[in-house]
Amino acid sequence: MRKILLLILLLLPGLIILQADKKKDIWERFQFFVGEWEGKGEGKSGISKVEKNFQFIMNGKYLYLKTKAVFEPQENNPKGEVHEDWGFFSYDLLKTFNVIFEIS
Repeated sequence: MRKILLLILLLLPGLIILQADKKKDIWERFQFFVGEWEGKGEGKSGISKVEKNFQFIMNGKYLYLKTKAVFEPQENNPKGEVHEDWGFFSYDLLKTFNVIFEIS
């Protein structure tokens, strides 16, 4: 019995190290989005030029999204319109992603 316990105690640190090496980057599937993006949009508010910026903040604990959409003037809105918002993506211990948006 002591030999088995000793063997387990000797192998345990090695197993822990192997588990640490297997740990995946939780943000791996989101790396594609990191950076600056530009495009055009169209919807009820009209045609817009859209700028998005994704970056990691707070030591990689959050993925931050900043969006700015500038809508062209149109008949119903002759001055046009600017829409800006921020978004935060987080990852919790239950291994689920959370999205929090504040729109202004």
